[in-house]
Amino acid sequence: MANPVLYLTIFGNGQPYWSTQPWGGNIPFWSSDGSVSSGAVVPSLDPSQPLVINYSNFDNLDIELGLDANAWDQEGIDLLDNFGKVIGEVAYDSAAQTITIPGGLAQLPNTLNIRLVNAGNTFENVVINSSGSDDVYQDPTTLFGGTAPVETTAVSSTELSSLATGSGMDWSEISALFPSDPFYKWGAEAGTAPTLTYSFVDSPSIQYDDAYREEIDYWEGSGFAASYEQQSLVAGYELVAFSEAEKGSITEILMKWSIASGIDFQLVQDSASSYGDLRFTQMDFGTWANFDYNSFGGGTAGFAHLPDQSGVLQGDIYLDSEFYLGDGYFEAIIAHEIGHAIGLIHPHDPPVEVGDGYPPYDDDVPNYVSVMSYDSGSWFDPDSPMQLDIDAIGLLYGGSTDSNDDDTYVIDVDWYREQDIYGGYRTSLQDTGGVDSVTFSSSLLTNIDDGIFINCSDGGWGTFQNSDVLVDDTAIYDSGQFYIADGTQIEYFECTAAADTIYDASWATTIDAGDGDDYIWITGGNDVVDGGFGSNDTLKINVSTLDDLQVENTAGNTISLSDKSGFTFDQRQMLSDLRSTTIKIRSSMPTVGMSY
Repeated sequence: MANPVLYLTIFGNGQPYWSTQPWGGNIPFWSSDGSVSSGAVVPSLDPSQPLVINYSNFDNLDIELGLDANAWDQEGIDLLDNFGKVIGEVAYDSAAQTITIPGGLAQLPNTLNIRLVNAGNTFENVVINSSGSDDVYQDPTTLFGGTAPVETTAVSSTELSSLATGSGMDWSEISALFPSDPFYKWGAEAGTAPTLTYSFVDSPSIQYDDAYREEIDYWEGSGFAASYEQQSLVAGYELVAFSEAEKGSITEILMKWSIASGIDFQLVQDSASSYGDLRFTQMDFGTWANFDYNSFGGGTAGFAHLPDQSGVLQGDIYLDSEFYLGDGYFEAIIAHEIGHAIGLIHPHDPPVEVGDGYPPYDDDVPNYVSVMSYDSGSWFDPDSPMQLDIDAIGLLYGGSTDSNDDDTYVIDVDWYREQDIYGGYRTSLQDTGGVDSVTFSSSLLTNIDDGIFINCSDGGWGTFQNSDVLVDDTAIYDSGQFYIADGTQIEYFECTAAADTIYDASWATTIDAGDGDDYIWITGGNDVVDGGFGSNDTLKINVSTLDDLQVENTAGNTISLSDKSGFTFDQRQMLSDLRSTTIKIRSSMPTVGMSY
């Protein structure tokens, strides 16, 4: 477990935060272990006097000071005015065990951060006082509400591009999903993943604690948080509770982001004083646009706060209640906003700016490449991270090993064949190890129906609309619905009862084609194929001439197909029914759609 960290942040933007009020009015203060909750120092301190933090209660304490995203300086920090002149110094006295922040400053253009890393204790009795005064801040957990946020860390494009190069990734593509330097990630340094909590706001009205009120009022203006709370009490402005089905869908999408990133998402209960790092709120944007058009108007379907230097708003996700489960857009909004909440931006945003950044966003990254794209030219929207998202978030957080076990995945084909008012969905599957299986389940398809097309290779696309092969990027854009992420190796595929087309992978694959007249294309070795009870299945294998093909009966009702080198294409189970099987020999395989 990481050492607990205490944070004290004083914002500056040309004027000090305490220029018109005492120190304590607006100083966010919290610890990572929860023993100090987010809140504000009591307002009785004198801003003309130095602010002193006494840490004599603690053993093994490291003091780190920093301005904005600069590296922490353990010697002290010079405070500069807008012209670069030194106007004061923040320093700590190791003998007295104090940190002193000068008072009476006229300007502070930077944001001052103090971070105390405690290797031995929790922060249960922090003392903050003005020089010469009595202790005014003791046992902060009894004074303030709020939830201690997870530590965030500043990262840079230079750092990530180096990691990308070392991992063989194309930084020129991945960089489109990262903000301008410096930007922040949850947890420690790049390539590491934290545990994040998430919660659902089920209260019918907005109920802020002190931490939210301070942060919202800082950014929006004094009293703005209170006006939000009051407005939510007006008829029509109530918050909309999530159904259990919606919560389940959001949790499933979080788990897909978890596999891609390595972040461990854990559900917690939500209340006014306790909430998740990621906090989901649902409201009627159409109504709320009358109160705050900038946030809720202009066709906004959802928004989220990126990880930041500090604060409780980071990670919060707001969703328009107009959209509903399975409407062809709801799940895409969720997947998109979660991407923001953990650090990704739109590819058309600065600094990279793919395309012109204006509707209809047809020059943005295609949405089958990234769920963060605004591209909407296809009838299908992603309900999960796509390959560019997987690469970017894996680079930022290191990726997961949770799917190294033997996993079984069931894909509801009927769900993905159905299209609602906003269209349909495409989805991805990422798995990092083990012996895995995928079942394509359908209660509607029969052996007389056209089925699905599945490309079993990693980086391969399939579709649930029909059995037509996706031959190029245009076909993927128009019809691609099932993507197997790069590096994902699935060993067993069970297809539908309809007439499916299956293209196997290069590794040993077992394909249960199901009923219907299926087409199975074999290029890899040591495959096992069961064609089911179709009356006319077709097996295509890749040999240069018929003379190269060797067929032999093995055990029971199984034949083995190999070439003269001993390379085995397929072991095919021949069941004792009336179906016929056509084996077609091809000297070359047709092109099938891959990601990019």
